[in-house]
Amino acid sequence: MILFRRVHYFIQFAFLSEKGTRENFEIPIPFNFETHAEEGLMYLDYRPQSLNVENLPRIPDKVSCNYFNKILEMQIVNTCMLTCL
Repeated sequence: MILFRRVHYFIQFAFLSEKGTRENFEIPIPFNFETHAEEGLMYLDYRPQSLNVENLPRIPDKVSCNYFNKILEMQIVNTCMLTCL
């Protein structure tokens, strides 16, 4: 079972196994995303150019987020996750 919720600027995932163990993950909300259900993939885009704005805000020289300016690929196990996101 997968539970998720949005908190501030993050998405929190809780993965529950059949044995009852729980793992929590937290990732920033992406600027853009794409789903490819037929391939079982979801792409979370953290590149500033994926923002749909005319003028980008000033980006600091050093950004502490590991996801910044990258695309995160997630494999989707079932289609329920697509409808939940």
